Amino acid sequence: MGFLSFRLSTEKDIPFYESLFKDSDWILDSGFRQEDFHTKAQLLNFISKHKKEDVKGIVYDLNNNHDIGFCHFKYLENGKYEICGGIRKELLDKGYGIHSFVFCINYLFQNYDCSELHSVVYEFNNRSRKMDVKTGFVESGFLFYDTRKFFVYVLTPSAFYNCSFVNLILNRNK
Repeated sequence: MGFLSFRLSTEKDIPFYESLFKDSDWILDSGFRQEDFHTKAQLLNFISKHKKEDVKGIVYDLNNNHDIGFCHFKYLENGKYEICGGIRKELLDKGYGIHSFVFCINYLFQNYDCSELHSVVYEFNNRSRKMDVKTGFVESGFLFYDTRKFFVYVLTPSAFYNCSFVNLILNRNK
């Protein structure tokens, strides 16, 4: 993914996060709740590390230094992380999402001690559910936040690197 890069989120990125979370269409599809992102304090809490192993950052296009989306890896325990992220609405269905997703997962596996990655996806977020399956995640159950249902997917490094679709993207963008 020669055109993508990743930088850690800072307070300077709040306007970018606001642009996503204040968009009612974007947030409706994501499974996030708009009321959780009304204030600067809420956004700062979201982008801040809660454990030293957390990784929270922005994916951007190196060609034009344009922010594409965010990718957060929340450390769970024992080498396990949970991923969440999102990209700008105008970039949906243009390949940025899947390339960013593969780029970020590869970044995590290459730079951190991660034995298992979890993805918790809102039941109506079909785009993310398809990306998970396409990149080697396996559905392992579901859970509820308030009344909303979320599917839980799990990915190991070996499943990721043995996935032909992932290898196609990684090799295409060296």
